[in-house]
Amino acid sequence: MCAFARVSVPKDKAARLSIEIPAERFRYGNGQKNNMSFEPGNYELLVGSASDDIRLRIPLKITAK
Repeated sequence: MCAFARVSVPKDKAARLSIEIPAERFRYGNGQKNNMSFEPGNYELLVGSASDDIRLRIPLKITAK
């Protein structure tokens, strides 16, 4: 999980939500001490009410390190 927000939306209504995800949240440890990097490629941001209730999948592409 890299971000979350709780939003109450009345039935049959819609809401717009904006969440900023810092680029650092996409870094991972590459095995070298104190060395974090990005892995270019295609990813998905998953949006849902819980990890077992995904309601939206948003494609994301990281193109450079």
